[in-house]
Amino acid sequence: RLAQALEAGTGEIFERRLTTYRDRLQGQSDQETSEIKQAKLTRQLRALGTLAEAWEKWQAENQAQAIWAAATEAVTQAPPDDRLRVLVTWLDPNHEPTLGYGDLAAIAAALQTAADTQAPALDPTGLPEVGQGINRGLAAYASVEPHLVSWLYENRRTVGFGGEVGDAGPWSLWSKQVQATLPQALFHTQAHNQSAAGVVADQRQFDLVAWVELMVLLRQMQLGLVKWFDAQPYDLKAGKNLAGVTYLVFAIIWSELSRGTQEASHFSAGDRQALGQACFQLSLHSLRTFAQRDNFPLYGGVFAALSGESFRDTIDYLDQPLNAVENTQEKARILTVLGNSQRRFGRYDRALALHQSALDLARSGQDHYCATANLNHLSRLHLTRQQYEEAVGLAQRALIEARQWGDRLGEANALVSLGYSEVMTAQHQGRTSPDALAGPLQFLESGQALAQRLGDLQSQAFGAVGLGMIYTLLGQGDRAQGVLTPGLEVIKQVGDRGLYGLGCLYLGEAHYQLGHTDTALLFALLAMYQLEQRRQIGWRQAAALVVIIRGQVGGDRFAALLAQHRSALMAQIGVDGVDHLPKLIQQYETPNP
Repeated sequence: RLAQALEAGTGEIFERRLTTYRDRLQGQSDQETSEIKQAKLTRQLRALGTLAEAWEKWQAENQAQAIWAAATEAVTQAPPDDRLRVLVTWLDPNHEPTLGYGDLAAIAAALQTAADTQAPALDPTGLPEVGQGINRGLAAYASVEPHLVSWLYENRRTVGFGGEVGDAGPWSLWSKQVQATLPQALFHTQAHNQSAAGVVADQRQFDLVAWVELMVLLRQMQLGLVKWFDAQPYDLKAGKNLAGVTYLVFAIIWSELSRGTQEASHFSAGDRQALGQACFQLSLHSLRTFAQRDNFPLYGGVFAALSGESFRDTIDYLDQPLNAVENTQEKARILTVLGNSQRRFGRYDRALALHQSALDLARSGQDHYCATANLNHLSRLHLTRQQYEEAVGLAQRALIEARQWGDRLGEANALVSLGYSEVMTAQHQGRTSPDALAGPLQFLESGQALAQRLGDLQSQAFGAVGLGMIYTLLGQGDRAQGVLTPGLEVIKQVGDRGLYGLGCLYLGEAHYQLGHTDTALLFALLAMYQLEQRRQIGWRQAAALVVIIRGQVGGDRFAALLAQHRSALMAQIGVDGVDHLPKLIQQYETPNP
């Protein structure tokens, strides 16, 4: 009765008068002393309450209907060759309001109806296919949804989407839940860490239904994964960190698919352009949603789940969409994460350029937290290049700005960066007395304590290495061992292999100071390989320790120790790494021509 009685444009008037009437009756009821009149007012208030509930329900239903009706109208009114782009615009998770599962189902039905009853002036081309694709995508997601996160329990070794190849990861499991060939082909490429671009090139013809199905399926999968990860306690296996990984992985996939359209020789030029733009836009959707999160990882963490050696080089697939991002704040934050990834891969020049660009964009966008983060990243990058004066200056600026804006996380990172930079400077200048190291030690201890309170694993890992370095320089091997042994476990969680190599280096020196020659050799070998692989000069310091130990124990004992440690070394650096160790020792001992 309510829906039938309301006229267009009168809803706000009705709601205001309903509220006024209820308030007036409630006031009368509070003051009424007659039981008969009180009972009558109570019945009236109960009736008005029922009417208010009906009004709220009508509003919700009408709003949902208005959402999908607007989306349907936008798709039907668009030219046939532009309908895919318009649909993708409405699929954007950033769109307000966001389309839900039921909205998509309603749009699919409305598009079919529109195609059957389309006015002569409008072209119905593609409308049934779009509707059919939406329905198929929703049905495919219904099959995948029960298995969306089960892989985390079935294979605990798998972290993120790049740690395992083949049947061990999620993609292989998901491929078994869908029937359509296009999602199966895409999931197969992801399971084997192959570019998704080849999926497009392999298509014999452009199938609008299949591509809409894939777009809806991946959208719902991304939303479902992020929702589940966000609901978990924070840890690197199944917490908010993996929500960030999800956004990046899906952005990579859509970017690859967009590039793949250039090689789709069996598609018409119009279809290649339409599909390429749609996939490109979906990549931007994922990146932008990621950049707007409150827990955006300015100091890393997300790439711990993407740093498997078999995972494709992320930055190569995101350059194109990043060039199109106009919002400086969003772009600055994404560049920050990608710059951090390049540092972890040992690509320091590329990382330096990315962080400098991110710093400039953050400044122009007045994103103070992002600017501070990039000052910290730049400081640590200059350390790897042995530019200690620049590293100290950047860390000091980061500390000042973090305290100015109340950025506690930035302050923890800046304290650790400053302490680490100053101890490296002192070591380089030969100033390793207790007095010379007192200042860096205070910065590192303060930063480490703050990082522990904030749960900042990145700073804890970096601080542990800095403190371990100071203690070994002071000849306090026991204290160095005490901080570095748990510190290496934190570094493993963070996933920074270069930092792990430095931690192994100083832990090896700590054990050597304590007379634990066997253990010192193990960590020195690990450090030598890890640091050399990332082109860090510290590998020569580790090699020097290896040679010293060999000289002390003799050739036969040294060979026996290598055989003893072989299984432990293989577990971390593989057979190729173990075989490479003698070559590194020889390279260290061979004088430069």
